[in-house]
Amino acid sequence: MSANSLDTFRQNAHNALQQTFGWDSFRTGQLEVLEALHEHKAALALFPTGGGKSLCYQLYSQLAESGLTVVISPLIALMKDQVDDMQSRGIRAARMDSSLEEKELRDIRAAIRAGLLKLLYVAPERFKNQHFRAMLKEAEVALFAVDEAHCISQWGHNFRPDYLKLVEYAEQIGAQATLALTATATPAVVQDIREALHIPEEAAILASAYRPNLFIDIRPTPREQRDEHLIAQLQAQPPGTTIVYVTLQKTAEAVAAALVQAGLPARAYHAGMYADSRVAVQDEWMAASDRIVVATIAFGMGIDKSDVRYIYHYDLPKSLESYVQEIGRAGRDGEPSRVELIGNREDLAKLAAFSLGDTPVREDVVRLIQYLLDKEETFEVSLHRLSRAFDIRPLPLATLMTYLELEGMLEQGTPRFGVYQITPEGGEIRLLNHFEGETKQFYRELFAASSVGRKHITTDLVIASNKMKRDREELEKAIEYLKKAKLAIIKPSQFLNSYTRLPGDHDVEAIADALMTRFDGREAADLARIENVIDFVEVSACKTAYILEYFGQDNPPNCGHCAYCVDPTRDFSALALDANTSIDDVLTDDLKKKFAALRKKQPKALQDSRKAARYLLGIKSPAVGVARIGSNALCGLLAGFHYAEVFDYMKQLDARPVAG
Repeated sequence: MSANSLDTFRQNAHNALQQTFGWDSFRTGQLEVLEALHEHKAALALFPTGGGKSLCYQLYSQLAESGLTVVISPLIALMKDQVDDMQSRGIRAARMDSSLEEKELRDIRAAIRAGLLKLLYVAPERFKNQHFRAMLKEAEVALFAVDEAHCISQWGHNFRPDYLKLVEYAEQIGAQATLALTATATPAVVQDIREALHIPEEAAILASAYRPNLFIDIRPTPREQRDEHLIAQLQAQPPGTTIVYVTLQKTAEAVAAALVQAGLPARAYHAGMYADSRVAVQDEWMAASDRIVVATIAFGMGIDKSDVRYIYHYDLPKSLESYVQEIGRAGRDGEPSRVELIGNREDLAKLAAFSLGDTPVREDVVRLIQYLLDKEETFEVSLHRLSRAFDIRPLPLATLMTYLELEGMLEQGTPRFGVYQITPEGGEIRLLNHFEGETKQFYRELFAASSVGRKHITTDLVIASNKMKRDREELEKAIEYLKKAKLAIIKPSQFLNSYTRLPGDHDVEAIADALMTRFDGREAADLARIENVIDFVEVSACKTAYILEYFGQDNPPNCGHCAYCVDPTRDFSALALDANTSIDDVLTDDLKKKFAALRKKQPKALQDSRKAARYLLGIKSPAVGVARIGSNALCGLLAGFHYAEVFDYMKQLDARPVAG
């Protein structure tokens, strides 16, 4: 490519930056990403949180001579905010997500087919829809931008199975250029992303994670003292926008309550709250300059608030990647800000549980594969039901199904809902009286083939289709009409995934071995990341330098603005667990007998040594939920012990001959 061509591109980029976005200069790395897209038709932007990643694809959408820029993001809040911002700047942008009505989606599809859109935001799950993929294949896609691209890598800290197939989809739709964006990726994950999306090394723009305005404090605190310590810190500092990160929803509620009782303006935020309650908490926090939100890790993603002054980690973060992403939400305005971690080793078992609970037992994997191979060539399944039937958690189950697709055993079709809850406006009789003749009789038969309650009519499409001897598509359209005509409130449920079993000699044992190798590797990587967090907390060295070295910067200098740099003599030990207590001290002979009886009664949930060990550690599986034994006093009895120790103990216990 000629120098003149690149010079012209740069000038156009500067012009668009000023005219469309109103800024005089690029942030570090932004122009380099645009140049890489221009020269190589591929780029990776590894910028710190708040570093301006989104401008790269937004501006490129205006520089491309023609075509649509498709942005894949898991965050609906980010999509909505960015679409509103782009439209206010005169850029033709839209989003397709689950919150939109069918008419809005139809209008967007029409705009895509007419070539009227420049920017389209979608969640990765949208690509499961065959019709959506076919539509993009017919459109001209100038740029395929993958946000949170570390999710592509199975060794990344936040792996998502839907991201695995994005590489394949980008090729299918014929995207002219590809852009990967992330705030946190180790050198190994960067390599993974580059290889997956065919990004040359010179097109990977890696900005430093260094934040000179952040003071990083580390104060490992016993759990029973954390509320008191946190309250004292918050009361001693000038008021400012604050986030307190916790691991569990119940912790968010408890800590927020303790802060409120101490007279601090705090609110809880977590996924277990109603959506309107979460929005209210977020809006209040965004509008003020002194509010405190106590939140699980979901809070803050896609939120653009530059004046966050304080961030606390009440519990240990699950990885250094998560930690850096979360503290990166502080001080985006460049003003001095403070982040403090007060978790300690008491949090280890809880963090490990998230990973350990996600590794399925091999026998369950074998049973699932055989079940799928025994299905008819084309079939539909509920992942929720499969999870319960084969005792595999939903996320690893979805991952497993994606691996089976990538291995050539299955091909996924467009998913759909299997059950609809119909709530007639004014009741069933009034709804039926809206129709006449054959149409009225049709709806009468539909309701007769459904479960009719006092307020709601629940229609299982498979059951109703068989009873009425009509196609499911016809029933779906009839139910959708009730919604369009505002005759009923429709609530779909029981998502069904459609698959086609591909021909081939599929060796169940070999497939299971390959899958377990993947899962075991993933589990080991997760546990290693937790150990990295402990090492970061306890190391007597510059905390900032440790982070920079972890993310690939060679021999970074001491920062001068972290807990170690201001006091190299401080003890950062994170309080080791009491090594004097043995498993036999806790799991007494009497409790062993009770546990043996429970395992005999619930073999599906507890018979396997690995499952038994997890149960004693408090790690619950779908089968534990089905058996309703999660509240038993034995569940979590050994929560303070290391997983490997408990698992080895259970294997030895199970290997002993039964007394006869």
